[in-house]
Amino acid sequence: MNELLGIVNGIRGNQAQFRIQNIPDLKVNIAEGVQEYRIIPVSGMITSQQRKKAYALIGEIARATGYLTNYQKERLKYQLKEEYTKSVGKEMFSLSYCSENTALAFIDFLVDKALEVGAQIEPETLNSLDTEQYVKMCLKYRVCTVCGRRDAIQINHEDTVGMGNDRTHIDHRGHRLEALCVEHHAEFHAIGAKSFAEKYHFHGVKLNTKEVVSLGLMSKRQCEWFDERS
Repeated sequence: MNELLGIVNGIRGNQAQFRIQNIPDLKVNIAEGVQEYRIIPVSGMITSQQRKKAYALIGEIARATGYLTNYQKERLKYQLKEEYTKSVGKEMFSLSYCSENTALAFIDFLVDKALEVGAQIEPETLNSLDTEQYVKMCLKYRVCTVCGRRDAIQINHEDTVGMGNDRTHIDHRGHRLEALCVEHHAEFHAIGAKSFAEKYHFHGVKLNTKEVVSLGLMSKRQCEWFDERS
């Protein structure tokens, strides 16, 4: 039986009218003899701001991948939703009236995809994203967290490592990290961590073992060496 999501359109007496997100799934359920449903309230529905954010990201991915016509953009939107739902094992949804939690998760997926394909994310879109998640994604794809530049990216330790310390023998999991281009890395050291964070409104993030290994910052053996001595 397929799970359905809907919005109450109206109530008359003891009858309620619902606008169902996925009518094909409802038809399948009915064909299989399902007549009764359990109604479970959700935390909230997608907001207009979330919807605008999702469409902005889809538009940026479309420009980066050559989907230029309205038909191509609609196809891309469906493909992105299909890829997302398959990756998380959920049913297809609509950006018109999906749940707030679904919208949040899909937006994170779109940011990841945008960075993967080299899309130029507009500043107003960046400003409305979850900051910590975006900093992590910039580390993953080696993109400057401030300006989006993709060349000459350096991994910055927001927490002071100390002069003369060998960074190859540091447990990077104990430090807040961020990806910065040469210019913004130099600015960080010129004005200091506090002023830099106040100016650009983000902090570095601490990564787990899997993340630092996948980014090439540490090997599994290095992580194990530090863990054995902790």
